[in-house]
Order: sequence, then C-alpha cells, then structure tokens
Amino acid sequence: MRPIAENTVIQIDITNACHLNCANCTRFVGNHRKPYFMDLGTFERAVRSLDGFPGRIGIMGGEPCLHPLFTTILRRFRELVPD
Repeated sequence: MRPIAENTVIQIDITNACHLNCANCTRFVGNHRKPYFMDLGTFERAVRSLDGFPGRIGIMGGEPCLHPLFTTILRRFRELVPD
C-alpha cells in the first residue's frame, strides 16, 4: 500500500445516499435509514484544505447527484477549484 502522501486523486464523499441496492457494493451505501448529506460549509472547508494539492480532486458518495445541494456544491467546487 502506498502512503497517503503519494495519492494522485482525492475524493470528497458528500453523501452515502444511493437509490440502488447493489449486492456487490463495496461502499455499503444505499441501506441507511437516515442518509448523510455533507453540509456546504464542511464541503468548502474540505476543498480549501486541499489547496495546492497537485493531483485530482473529485466528488463522490453513494450517488452524489442525490445530494439536495448538488448543483450548489458543483458551482462552489468550480469557484474553489477553477482548474
């Protein structure tokens, strides 16, 4: 296993909600009574904490599009990570 400092991709997990129930899901998402949705402030802090990270930054989750603020999150992501 390579050290975390050598990662070239970091994903920000904004939700564990998923509309599917795949038997082979390695993330164990979509089976929660009360799904988690990251608040906008936490998302912004997560992105800012990666300032200067030379690799790629992604947004993921169970199904990130289910986040009620998904379009707002995408807009803020583009503002904070214009590259």
